[in-house]
Amino acid sequence: MKKITFLAIIMLFAASVIAQSLDFVPDYDQAGPSLKSTSATGWVLQFSSFISTASWKKNTAGIESDGTNIFIAKVTSNKFYKLTIAGALLDSFALTGTPAFPFNNGIRDLAYDGQYFYGCCNNNIIYKMNFTTKAIVGTITLPSGIQGRHISYDPTADGGLGGFWVGGWSDDIVLYSRTGATLNTIPASGLGSFSANGSAYDSLSPGGPYLWLYSQTGANMNTLIKVNIATKSLAGIAYDIVPNVLGASTTIGAGGCFITKNLISGTTTIGGLITGVAFWGYDLATTLTPPFGFSVSNLTLASYALVNTQMTMLGVLFNYGATTITSFDLNYKVNSNPTVTQNITGVNIPAYANYNYSHSTIWTTPASPGTFTVKLWASNVNGNNAWNSDTITRVVTTATSIAWKKVVLEEFTGIYSQYCPDGHRVANDYKALHPNDVFLINIHQGSYAVPTGTDPDFRTAFGDALAAQTGLAEYPVATINRHVFPSGNSTALSSADWSSNGNQLLTTLTYANMTVSASVNYTTRILTVNTTVNYVANGAALNMMNVALVQNNIQGPQTGGATYNPSQVLPNGKYNHQHMLRHLLTGQWGDSITVTTAGTVRSKTYTYTLPASISNINLDMYNIEVIAFITEGKQEIVTAGGFKLPVAVNEVNNTIDLSFYPNPAKDNVQLSFNLSKKENVSINIYNSIGGLVFTQNKGELQSGNHTSNLNVNTLASGIYFVNVKAGEIIISKKLVIE
Repeated sequence: MKKITFLAIIMLFAASVIAQSLDFVPDYDQAGPSLKSTSATGWVLQFSSFISTASWKKNTAGIESDGTNIFIAKVTSNKFYKLTIAGALLDSFALTGTPAFPFNNGIRDLAYDGQYFYGCCNNNIIYKMNFTTKAIVGTITLPSGIQGRHISYDPTADGGLGGFWVGGWSDDIVLYSRTGATLNTIPASGLGSFSANGSAYDSLSPGGPYLWLYSQTGANMNTLIKVNIATKSLAGIAYDIVPNVLGASTTIGAGGCFITKNLISGTTTIGGLITGVAFWGYDLATTLTPPFGFSVSNLTLASYALVNTQMTMLGVLFNYGATTITSFDLNYKVNSNPTVTQNITGVNIPAYANYNYSHSTIWTTPASPGTFTVKLWASNVNGNNAWNSDTITRVVTTATSIAWKKVVLEEFTGIYSQYCPDGHRVANDYKALHPNDVFLINIHQGSYAVPTGTDPDFRTAFGDALAAQTGLAEYPVATINRHVFPSGNSTALSSADWSSNGNQLLTTLTYANMTVSASVNYTTRILTVNTTVNYVANGAALNMMNVALVQNNIQGPQTGGATYNPSQVLPNGKYNHQHMLRHLLTGQWGDSITVTTAGTVRSKTYTYTLPASISNINLDMYNIEVIAFITEGKQEIVTAGGFKLPVAVNEVNNTIDLSFYPNPAKDNVQLSFNLSKKENVSINIYNSIGGLVFTQNKGELQSGNHTSNLNVNTLASGIYFVNVKAGEIIISKKLVIE
């Protein structure tokens, strides 16, 4: 008995010596019993924190947690950032011990063994890093030719000594020892299509261990894929985080990934980084498939409708349980009216699948205006009276007259943003299609708008706060009525989505109409704005009136202007900025409207003395317009109106009319313009890359309306831009020759 005890002591001592010599904490975060499903509705998001407003955000990809904080790595440098789960920056640092990582080859993903962090740089070196002393303390060399893009720590590898799962973009995933020896391989051929930027080891989910890959898969760009290590095959989960995580999109891809315990007390978190935008975490236990689960993902009903309107209950149901659903009752109830039930049979909805529903009984809104609460749910699933879904609720307000939404497109831009001119072009083209219903506000904001040298400062005191609530991650970007559309999780939209999402709102009813008018006393420089809001239905408890002053035809620099929007480049080489926000007459978030019941008419006049300049930029009284809009709180824009002030006497009317003959490629184009004083006039036509293709000097013309026939039969089909120069003023319009 004594001999056995002695040997046990020797073995414990030896294990202690080995652990100390290896300098790591084995199995630091994956010990304990297997997880059990804890969710009644599927995956539960624990946090989603933006880094999109941080100056250091760009090119961040790697992420890891020590169970207390979040650490993020930058691809293009040797910088690291320590944050709270709320996104507060605690520290930023570079590492000593080796030269800086090569540019564009910095740490792309991180792993943690309980004491040290490890990172791979798209090559065959794993860096061992101490984030306390902020030093690189060692390296592990992998076989030549390896391009380690993602890395995760496996505490059970190599007989408990620990190892690292490492893989490239879509390569085999290989387990390496702490000395770089190959221990195991998961062939990429068995994992379908993936493009992994991050990975995390999971020994807690039942049936594991597993590897989770954070992948830029297909059009999703942010998909979590679960891999069974033992079978070297997919474990049946490919979860798209885009519908749930703020900042996630189909255009900005996955970064690193991690799993850690007690970051949120009592839970295990699987988390990741959307490159340069935000980091997020789910409760790992809620990723497990329960035996039964059914939820209503959405119910598509307009918030406002006319009386006596037929409305169909349609939307999406989601099976988050393991049991395939073959039948259920679909129910809805309006206010205290009887429940309307449809029995649905013969369906096949497997685990993690959606079902598009459309209730067969149409609801007709009552003849009198009112507010109606609609509830919808599924019951009697697979004939089991105890198995029901959750209930979704929508509120519909009806009115006797129509109020269609108007669109306010707030574009965030900067003079050094290369692609912003393309956004200006897209916005201008969209407004041209809806001149009376779409209003453009260009907000110069962010790092691309900070002037250098003698360049002008087009920023305002309002831009940063407006941008901070959008979730923007890149430029060009805009919000449409500050609305979160079903395809995204923030108000920020790329230019490809502006027209389609704007059109959704233009065909949507709302509860108020608005009219706006304005005038300027050109002697006192006092601007007077008259606003009237007519509530045709009950509105939100509190609305905010916002009055924006924008200015057109401001000349200045613009990176990318000649390439992406040559129509706004003037003959002098400067860019002709339009719709630029200069001031908010009602302050940052507007003027309160507290009475919003149907039948209310709210009229108010605002005055503002126009300064000679703002931030040393001339405020031209003859090139301004007013855009007014009402919001619910700081976000949702309900409707809007605008007024472009007429040009004063002795100024050029800023309009050009082009009249086309049946075949403009072979015949003339008739150009008309209005002069309010005698001016020397010249006409120039430029091609799409800014080349001069036609010129006509009209000489000195008297005030009044003028027409000119432009002989363009020598021009090929394409897009051109007509510039009329009257004195010192230049006005421009697009010309399309078919």
